[in-house]
Order: sequence, then C-alpha cells, then structure tokens
Amino acid sequence: MALKQGVVDGQENPIAVIYSNKIYETQKYLAMTGHNYNTMVHVISKKVWDKLTPAQQAIVKEESKKAGDWMRKTVRAEEADQINQLKKLGMQITTPDKSAFKKLMKPAYDRMKAIADEENITAFNKMVEEAK
Repeated sequence: MALKQGVVDGQENPIAVIYSNKIYETQKYLAMTGHNYNTMVHVISKKVWDKLTPAQQAIVKEESKKAGDWMRKTVRAEEADQINQLKKLGMQITTPDKSAFKKLMKPAYDRMKAIADEENITAFNKMVEEAK
C-alpha cells in the first residue's frame, strides 16, 4: 500500500515475494543486484548427533546435501520462471554492473580479514563464486 500511495518509492524482497504479492502492480522496475543470498541451514543438536551411529551420521550428511542441492535447483528454476512472468506483466528488469560496487567493498573485506582471518574470507569468497 505504501508503494501504491507513493509513501515509499522502492522496496527489496525476494522474487517470489514480489511475484506472489503482486508488487509488480505498483512497482515498475526491478534491479537484479544479487546482493543477498538466503539460505536454510539444516541443524541438529550435538546431543542428538552424538547418539547417531557413524552410518546414520553419514546418511544425514548425504541426504542434507541432496536436499540442499534440490532446493537451490528448484528455487533457481522457480525464480527464472517468475522473472519471465514479471516481464510479461510489464516490469522492467535490469541487471546493474556490480564491478564498481565490488571495488568499493575492498575496505570492508580488509576489515573482515582482520577479524575472521584472511584464509576464512578467501574460502568464503570461493564458496560464493562456486554457488553462482
């Protein structure tokens, strides 16, 4: 309603939220910045984990990975379809060049390396690139 009334002129949400809540009815533009990646974490308490046999632990690890792989594949496919639908519904979708933003992030990465160790940040960035 705030978009419709002009109280705000933009919002940030996952594609599924934009599509399912019909935000395209009041928002004409969508910038695909890739600035956020939502994850779901499969957790189990140490107390419960320690009760499992090594074979059961292996099954939980294997099936958790399969579930994560399935979820990422499914979300990407659904998002691609929703983006196509949003285009058909009149949204103008852009993909900004992020190189200038990445350059501006260097001081933040330097601070993170000082706190979390350069090796950890390098490993994290590698995982991010592999997930793309």
